[in-house]
Amino acid sequence: MTEEKAGDLLNYLDELWLSTPLITKSLLESNGLTHIHVRGQIAPTDTDLIKFYYNLNKVPDGFSVVNYNSFITDNSPIQHVKNNLVDSDKTEKAMKGINWNQSYNELKDKNPAVEDIINEVLFLKLFNQTKDIADKLMIKYWFNTPMQEHVNLDVISGIPMPKVLSLPLTGNFTDVDLKEAFALLSGRAVMKVDTEGMQPGVIPTPHWLVYEDGKLQQLPAFEMDKVIRSLSHQTKPDEQSLIAMMTQLIKGELAPAKLIIEGKPIEGYLEADPRAKNVRFYDEQGNKIELNHPSLLKAVNETVTVKTNQRNISSQKKKGPSL
Repeated sequence: MTEEKAGDLLNYLDELWLSTPLITKSLLESNGLTHIHVRGQIAPTDTDLIKFYYNLNKVPDGFSVVNYNSFITDNSPIQHVKNNLVDSDKTEKAMKGINWNQSYNELKDKNPAVEDIINEVLFLKLFNQTKDIADKLMIKYWFNTPMQEHVNLDVISGIPMPKVLSLPLTGNFTDVDLKEAFALLSGRAVMKVDTEGMQPGVIPTPHWLVYEDGKLQQLPAFEMDKVIRSLSHQTKPDEQSLIAMMTQLIKGELAPAKLIIEGKPIEGYLEADPRAKNVRFYDEQGNKIELNHPSLLKAVNETVTVKTNQRNISSQKKKGPSL
C-alpha cells in the first residue's frame, strides 16, 4: 500500500495495531529519510504477546508498506530460580513493567532502572542453572525490539525461534490486522471477504482464513448464525447477543457462552471451525467439550447476511469486516 500523506499512513497503521511510538509524522516528513525498519509488539490478552516488523519506504508518491511479518513468542510461565545470588522472578517482574518498544536512550532517560534490569539478565546468563531462564527472558521481552541492538540474541541455544506469518497490506478493509494475525497464529480462523474483480453494488464473497502448515488457506463460509442458534444455550441469545458473538468469532476471537451439556450448565467459549462448518466449545479451563450435534448447513458462496454501504467497497479503508 502507498499513502501520499504521512498522517494518513500513520492512522491506517494505528487501525491495524502496527503503529509504534518511534514512528511519528515529523520523522516520516524529515529530509533525507528513505527507509525505516519498524519493529513492535502488543499484548492482545493479559498473558500473550504478538510481535511484528515491516519495512516502511519513502517513494515518489508518498510512503509505502508492502507487507508486515508477525509472530508469537513463547509466553508460558518461566520456572524461576531464587538463591543468594539471583532472583529471576523479580527480574521478570521488573521487565514486565517496561515498554521495550522505545530506543535504548529513551528507555534510559525515562527509567533509570533499565540499566540495572539489563545487567541482571546478563548476570543470569553467567550460571548454568539460570542461563536458559535468561535466554527465555531475552526472547520474550527483547526479541524484535530496539534492545536487539544492545544484547546478543544470536547466542541462544535450545530455544526454538517463532514461526513468522507474513501478511500483505493493500490499504483496503480486507487487510488482516495484528489482532487477527494473533488469532491465526493461535490456530483460530478469521473471516474476510474477497473483493478482487468485484463490481460496485455487488455483495462480496466471504471466506475464512486459517493458518496451517506454514501458510494461509481459504475455506468457504457457512451460516454460522444458524449453527449458534442450534446450540443448547442456558439462555437463548437475543439478536443483539447473537451479533456480538458472531462479531467476535468472525475476528478470530473466542466468544463467551454458557451451554447445557448433558443436563448441566457449563461456562466456556465458542470458536469458529469452518473446516467442519461448525463451532467448537471449550470450558473455562480450555478443555474441549463435545457438542454432539451435526454440522447443519453446507457452505455458502453467494448468500450472506451482510449490508454494504453506498461507497465502492473495494476502496474502503478497514476497521474490521462489515459482517
